[in-house]
Amino acid sequence: MLAITRISTEHQDVRSLDEQALLIRQFMERSYSGPFNLEEIRSQGSGERLDRAEFLEAQERVRSRQFDVVCSEDLARICRRADAFRFAELCEDFGVRLITINDRLDTATDGWRDSAFLSTWHHERSNLETSQRIKRTLRGRFQTGGVVPCLIAGYRRVPGVEGEAGLQKIAEWEPIYDQWFRILEEGGSFAEVADWLNERHISVGPASRGTSWTGTMVGRITRNPLLKGIRQRNVRESRRINSTGQHRSVRADPSQLLVRNCPHLVFIAPDRFDRLMRRIDEINAMYRRQGTDGRDSREGLPRSRTPWPAQHAKCGICGRILYRTQSKSIPMLQCSGAQAYKCWNAVTVNANVAARKILEAILRKLRELPEFDSLLLQNIRQQLQASSEADHSRVPTLVSEIEDLRRRMRNLSLEVAENGGNETYRATLRELQGILDLKTEELSHRSAPPREVLFPTLRSLEHHLQNLLADPELDDPELARILHRFVNRLEFYPIQACNGGAIELRAHLEIRLDQLQLDSDLHQLPAEITTHSMEVDLFDYPAQIRIRSEALRLTAERWKQRDIARHLGTHQATVQRAISLERAMQNLGLSDPYIRLTQAPQNDSKIRRHLHPRYSFEPLAERTAA
Repeated sequence: MLAITRISTEHQDVRSLDEQALLIRQFMERSYSGPFNLEEIRSQGSGERLDRAEFLEAQERVRSRQFDVVCSEDLARICRRADAFRFAELCEDFGVRLITINDRLDTATDGWRDSAFLSTWHHERSNLETSQRIKRTLRGRFQTGGVVPCLIAGYRRVPGVEGEAGLQKIAEWEPIYDQWFRILEEGGSFAEVADWLNERHISVGPASRGTSWTGTMVGRITRNPLLKGIRQRNVRESRRINSTGQHRSVRADPSQLLVRNCPHLVFIAPDRFDRLMRRIDEINAMYRRQGTDGRDSREGLPRSRTPWPAQHAKCGICGRILYRTQSKSIPMLQCSGAQAYKCWNAVTVNANVAARKILEAILRKLRELPEFDSLLLQNIRQQLQASSEADHSRVPTLVSEIEDLRRRMRNLSLEVAENGGNETYRATLRELQGILDLKTEELSHRSAPPREVLFPTLRSLEHHLQNLLADPELDDPELARILHRFVNRLEFYPIQACNGGAIELRAHLEIRLDQLQLDSDLHQLPAEITTHSMEVDLFDYPAQIRIRSEALRLTAERWKQRDIARHLGTHQATVQRAISLERAMQNLGLSDPYIRLTQAPQNDSKIRRHLHPRYSFEPLAERTAA
């Protein structure tokens, strides 16, 4: 017997779990005179969450056929919404009796579906009414000065005084907030304000989890209307994601907004506060997604749906992933460690350009493998043949074992029919039946004919990627799914021409074409067939590199530099730089004009994040590059 107990939140008394288990045990002792073995699944979390580990475990326990009965105080203790009814049907499918005591639900009786429907509706309705009652109470208390949120820096509570009347400004924070806003008004950033606060060892707010100021924290407090004496409620609301039962914070309907004016809490004059907010919005407008028809194009989409290669590519210096940012409406990629001043690699690259160049390089590699399909399919067929022979070799043994199990079950059934049997006999029969089901399923699997090889050919993959490449934004989710499957490794690391110049990014990637196979049972394929590494420069080469080979050839033929420049449609200075680059490569013994940077450049005009006092190089554990 399986008992399922649950409490909703960490604020509930955990002793309720023991009380639920005691109720179930006493119910079984009253209802069943024989001995029984009781196992329990305890959980602490929302019944709306369909991804709870305990709920998933309960379903697996039912499918295992190891239990005769599943019992709970009520259906909502197992889960809520329509999935509670589906759980009851799951129990019926696998021959497990479901009993919920308070609902008077028993799947062994006729009409249990009516009880399950009504109980499911009742618990969902009760949940909704409770939510509405809590919201109504909080709205009423807020409108009378209650429901005081966590305090930000500069405020404190007066002991013994409840509500907003018990909130008080700290006088010492008047000049701090004045200078805070002055820095921003003069064009400073949130990060600069954070540096200024940390330099003066000004403590963070009482509700802060951190011990030092950050730009994000400063931005959040700067936008808090409490600084101008306005308290707000219902700016955001929690909305349930029906597919998982999780809740997501979203912007609430403006009609739900509640506002209270609190003059005694004003740090910044309302006019000054509003003026700075307008200026910040104007400055940040260029970095904000423009959206379509006034709606954010990323609204409601998880980060896993970020256009490739963002959230997939990693920094070759610190090992962190690259984030997708926005600059003048152009999507850019940058190391997340550089944004947090934990990596010096602050080089950015156009996200669409990077994705296109990588995809074109993959297509070129696919075109270089004309014999790949036949080699791979031959290897797969050999594995399938070997696997099929191994399966069929065990078929006679399985047939014999199944016959033996059936004979034992017949003999045991006759013994029970003639002489009667106790619970031990019935438990043994159930155990033998479970083993018989597993053996029968294995026999069906091993007796099946060889599987068809489901593997897309390289030509079809090439054609498919070529079609996806036609998308100018390269934000098709299907493209991301395909590339996530077989681009096994993708790192961006900074490079620079050996004679100096701009620092750019080069991608190192490894593709595993065996990851495209649709049959997960196949063994690992030879790496020399399926694994290919390549490097892709994520930028357009400057003129001196584009003309280098041709300029050297013409120079060897004793052309004059001005004639070479005229012939190649460029300037004489560019030809001189190309020849100078070749000399530098020969002196260093290089065949590639670019060298990989492993240390922060000291004299670069753009890569200077490592010179900031806030910088502290913190690579991930697997990284050793400094």
